[in-house]
Amino acid sequence: MRYRKIIYSLFACTISLLISFSASCSHTKKTTQSRTVLSSFFPVHITLLNLLKDVPGIESAILTGKGSGCLHDYQLTPADMSKLEQANCIVINGAGMESFMDDFLHKRSDITIIDASANNTLLHDDEKTVTFDSRHDHDHHHNHDHHHHETVNPHVWLSPTQYIIQIQTITSGLCSWDTANAALYKKNSDDYINRVRKMKDDLDSLLRDITHRDIITFHSAFNYFASDYNLTVRAVIQQEPGQEPSAAELIELIKIIKSHNIRSVFVEPQYRSKTADVLSRETAVRVDTLDPVVTGNLNPDAYINVMLKNGQVLHTALSGDPQ
Repeated sequence: MRYRKIIYSLFACTISLLISFSASCSHTKKTTQSRTVLSSFFPVHITLLNLLKDVPGIESAILTGKGSGCLHDYQLTPADMSKLEQANCIVINGAGMESFMDDFLHKRSDITIIDASANNTLLHDDEKTVTFDSRHDHDHHHNHDHHHHETVNPHVWLSPTQYIIQIQTITSGLCSWDTANAALYKKNSDDYINRVRKMKDDLDSLLRDITHRDIITFHSAFNYFASDYNLTVRAVIQQEPGQEPSAAELIELIKIIKSHNIRSVFVEPQYRSKTADVLSRETAVRVDTLDPVVTGNLNPDAYINVMLKNGQVLHTALSGDPQ
């Protein structure tokens, strides 16, 4: 009997020690667990890769995946909802790009939301663009066009000038959210902005003396870029990705190419467009590719590298005499 009591006593002590150790481990895990900053999509994530460099206890994650492209028709998945629920801070492009997240963001006041476009000067979709005259022929088209004019263009990051403002806005938000690491965020921000400014200087040199400044783009992604470099987007091939122009709009595109001596129509690597091939066949116009920096490798230099390549494409397409 005496031995049984001793065994019971030892067993109880062991259980008590295990519970105490487990609680201690659980507490340690909770206090040392990394916090997650979630980006909405590719260009925002590239910015965060630079701003979060070497910041202790902070991890970056991307909501929509590196291959999602522009988010015009994006819908949240159950996996996305799980990421949103686990995030401590969410960084969005703003300007309407992430409208699919509105319901979630309105309900979650406990999560810090940083709107990268909060301090930008925003364009509407019709600005720097000459719209098709044929779209005013009927009341239905006119109403659609008027609605489109009232839509803010969300592709802010494609202006190097506006992108630097976005970097500064995100940095300010991170510093307010995580004051302990504010100095690191500011250092990383200064380093990245200096590299973006160097890229901007290179683009300025590439595009300063181009002889043709009228272009046709795939959709309205490059209106901010056009504003920076005094280009005029005379028309877009698709009002929304996946929406090919009608026969009447195709005829209007051909007229615009001829009347404005358009040198090149620009497509995007994320989308195919049969229309561009038709335009080239009918008018002998060039077809070149401009990348809106919405997909690619998750590399801190991705934005800079793609934008420099875009500048080189534009320089070749719009400089000198026709080949």
